Amino acid sequence: MERCYNILKKRSDLNFPPALLEFEKKYNLEKAPLAFMGSVFIGTKGAIWHCFHSSLRFFPKGIGKDFIKNKAGYQANEHVMEFLNAVRENREANTCFDYSVPLAQTVLLGNVAARAGKKKLLWDGSRIINDESANAYLKTTYRKGWELPC
Repeated sequence: MERCYNILKKRSDLNFPPALLEFEKKYNLEKAPLAFMGSVFIGTKGAIWHCFHSSLRFFPKGIGKDFIKNKAGYQANEHVMEFLNAVRENREANTCFDYSVPLAQTVLLGNVAARAGKKKLLWDGSRIINDESANAYLKTTYRKGWELPC
């Protein structure tokens, strides 16, 4: 699996924060980098790794025992069932585009901010108004024949 990631990108090009790299080194996770497979929340007493479909790991081991004991079960098909129930009940689904599009834009703007460097960026809803170079991260250059009609 690690080999696949090396083919796609060099790890050093991914601009991971130093705290994540220190965390992976501390827990000997450098050969299976967690950031490729979810999110890591690093706190003062330990860390939580959250993978897709609500899989959790706690570091150091054992700090999440009370959480796991009290946690309600997560169903992997929860989103699918909610959508199907919305169709059956003739109502809007909880994951409608009115909610998900602005959420996705916000998350993606975080990526733009990370790539632009440590500075405050002002967003007017369609472009960044105080740093023209950061606007380059808002578009994708497609290969010939794969362009999208806009």
